[in-house]
Amino acid sequence: MNIKRHDNGSYYFSISLGVNPLNGKRKQTMRSGFKTKREAQNCYIELKAKAYNKPELVKATFDFQQLIHDFLHTHKKKVRTSTYNDNESKINRHIASYFEKAIPDKLTFDDVEAFQQVLMNKSLSANTVNKIILLLKQMYEHAITHHKLEYNPCEHIVPLSVDKRIMKIWTPQQFDIFITALSKKENIQDILYFTMAYATGARRSELLACSFDDIDFHLKQWRIHRTLQWDKKLKQFYFSDTKNQSSRRTITLPDKVLTMLKQVQAEYPNNLHQLVFANPFDFPPMRHYQVLLDKYIKETKLEPIRFHDFRHSHASLLIHLRQSELVLKERLGHSSIKTTYDVYGHLFPNQQHELAQSLNELL
Repeated sequence: MNIKRHDNGSYYFSISLGVNPLNGKRKQTMRSGFKTKREAQNCYIELKAKAYNKPELVKATFDFQQLIHDFLHTHKKKVRTSTYNDNESKINRHIASYFEKAIPDKLTFDDVEAFQQVLMNKSLSANTVNKIILLLKQMYEHAITHHKLEYNPCEHIVPLSVDKRIMKIWTPQQFDIFITALSKKENIQDILYFTMAYATGARRSELLACSFDDIDFHLKQWRIHRTLQWDKKLKQFYFSDTKNQSSRRTITLPDKVLTMLKQVQAEYPNNLHQLVFANPFDFPPMRHYQVLLDKYIKETKLEPIRFHDFRHSHASLLIHLRQSELVLKERLGHSSIKTTYDVYGHLFPNQQHELAQSLNELL
């Protein structure tokens, strides 16, 4: 305890309060203006006691960059390449830069909450902020398992409220307006792409990975077992597993789609990897289909929708045809019936009236 006296007779001291958890630097502070040495001593003891009662002020023992490296090494083995690339980008862009000199076992709930506020100030969506905080939480879960950390500062962070995106759908009449306009100027491959999307509810990556080998023309079925992804780092396409095990499915195809498939197969017999939507030299042009969608929405003055809304439109069509929730789950490849209810439950008609009518007939 090094208490010193100013020339004016007052007392002061400088004290070390451990390590700053965000930058790894020692926390130094100075107090002055004490009338007596005893007052200075009492203040010094109080500050020291508070410092050593706080886990974030204990000496640093583990490097944050090492935590990131170890987590990503394990994470890569557990998720699809596209998911890994996306998560790695989020970690490097937001977590690694913010906590560059931080000490993993010194971070507190308040530190993470402050980080959450910084992300919000970047005008990121609530959903993106939640995903970044979840990644940080997973990193700490990894550290608790592999590096004997005892505390996860993300444990009680409250996720931001996410406004559900309004689901837009096209009725069969609206889709017919779109596909009619497109059919007048575009080739059969382009026409099939949007028709197949509306008629099957398949994900974009599943459609692009569809090959003629996956089509059983006799049984009128499509075996969905892979996806086509784009690696941003390597700048190349690659085939990947489906989103989940339930996404590996076989669905029936309407005759109109089968007829168009045969026509495409006849006109493009040498497509790369026998892909329905490729050409002899290259993979499907992902951007091309977005350009077409935007172009003909503008031309027909239809309500603008995303490509993923073709999937929602198909689900809505099945519900209109009074297909069960289980049929939707299996056709769309959801991992659980809960997912189907969460996404489309509000579209199902209320069956209470029908139930009352049935009870009336029985009673």
